[in-house]
Amino acid sequence: MADELRDVSIVAKATLVSRVLGLLRDVLVFAVLGVGSINSAFILGFTVPNLFRRLLGEGALTSAIIPVMSEFRELEGSDGGFSLLNRVLSWLICVLVGLCGVGMLLLWGLHGVEGLGERWHLGIELTGILLPYMIFICLAAILVAALNVHGKFFVPALGPVFLNLAMIAGLGAAWLFEQESLLNRVYWLCGGVLVGGGLQLVTPFLAYRKEGWRFCWDFELSRDVKEVVRLLIPGLAGAAIFQVNILVSRLIAFQLDENAAGVLYLGSRLVELPLGIFAVAIATVYFPKMAQSASKKDGKAFMEQYTDAFMQIIAITVPASVGLILLREPILEVLFAWGRFSYADVLLTMGPLFWFALGIPFYGCSTLGVRGLHSWKEMKAPIKLGAVNGLLNLVLSLLLMKPMGAEGLALANVFSAAIHAYLLDRKLKQQSLIIGFGGVEWSRLFVVGLGAISMGVFVYLAMLGCDLIWGMDRSKGLDILLLCLVIPSGVAVYLGVLHRCHSKDAHLLLSMITRQRVGQKKD
Repeated sequence: MADELRDVSIVAKATLVSRVLGLLRDVLVFAVLGVGSINSAFILGFTVPNLFRRLLGEGALTSAIIPVMSEFRELEGSDGGFSLLNRVLSWLICVLVGLCGVGMLLLWGLHGVEGLGERWHLGIELTGILLPYMIFICLAAILVAALNVHGKFFVPALGPVFLNLAMIAGLGAAWLFEQESLLNRVYWLCGGVLVGGGLQLVTPFLAYRKEGWRFCWDFELSRDVKEVVRLLIPGLAGAAIFQVNILVSRLIAFQLDENAAGVLYLGSRLVELPLGIFAVAIATVYFPKMAQSASKKDGKAFMEQYTDAFMQIIAITVPASVGLILLREPILEVLFAWGRFSYADVLLTMGPLFWFALGIPFYGCSTLGVRGLHSWKEMKAPIKLGAVNGLLNLVLSLLLMKPMGAEGLALANVFSAAIHAYLLDRKLKQQSLIIGFGGVEWSRLFVVGLGAISMGVFVYLAMLGCDLIWGMDRSKGLDILLLCLVIPSGVAVYLGVLHRCHSKDAHLLLSMITRQRVGQKKD
């Protein structure tokens, strides 16, 4: 447990730096471009290469290579893992270059289609500019997965920092040199994305070289490569369903009106902050360890690791959900009400953000559930469950978009995520791999709920008191002061309730923050 907490702490701290910079990047994007058609076109263009990143890089291929590499290292040591990585990278580079070329041709053909609006033509153009980013980020994700198998988490987690810095630099140049043209500003931003993608690839490449690896072309179709492909194909189908689902949601939002895509993107990005810092960090750290336990057929160790990860995710995401729901207006005001992003845009974003925040625990549990099945090389179940999730989200989006607008699209996404988490848990129980939600101590869940409710009451009363003291027309400075006072106080109330109830999770959360330093003292 100590090692896992230390690694989660390392990933969470590194991810925190990345997410803060990412938040600053998004603040600048909306300040420089606003929420209109140009920003929506950029979001659409950035979605396509990111789809392939999550599909090939961080999705199916990562889930296929980590169990195989874990098993291969157990049998043949580090050199065997290096050889496997070279073979996978050699084939992947060819596939990615081919996909990028085909994508460019398809986009060139779409440009000639008559009847498309100006917003669509710009979205197609920006997609073509950003498509090479797919090559950089997919290769980087595989190197990050290899580092994770070696127990290295800090440097890989810092990779996105370079993307954010490059995009911020691009936005700064756009602000300085393009005072009049929003269109030219978005081109500068696209340039920042491509530079950042290259830097994201260099970081894990250099880090893995320090482990003794050297890249060389190797196209041998060895047994281990065939095993990766065997796991990849069903996993790819499942990931494709999920990622196409995201793309379809973005296309529906893009069609709904010129603001919906930007508003939904912003809401989902704020939700990704606690998910990325903690929930995804937990799943990232525990996935290689669960895969190692699965490769040894050690079901007891796997169950203990999965349950620890599940409770850590619940203990973090539930209060994060409550806090973001209650504080969404001042958070949006402080972070995004700059430049071309007005208070009217804050009001547009608040509704979708409410629903996205409500879904934080479901997103975290779904991430862990998929990793749990993949640890045992169970790739078919996530395909079926992903198909159900995608179909449900599509149907609900079409039903709710007209009466509820962007909020309906967010609600559809959250409801389908909740069903997805439930079905993953049922599948894990059917596999007899773990005992699902029933495997955790319900008393621990009760205490987490009690702590979150207590924190929510405190935050609500604190905001009400601030309104009475300062009046309803708070300035940005007062909003900043409110968040600086209420957020740490609310966290203290939550941890205080857990500690008062003698909850194990209070110790886990505190250890997650201090474990690295404690471990160093003990050493």
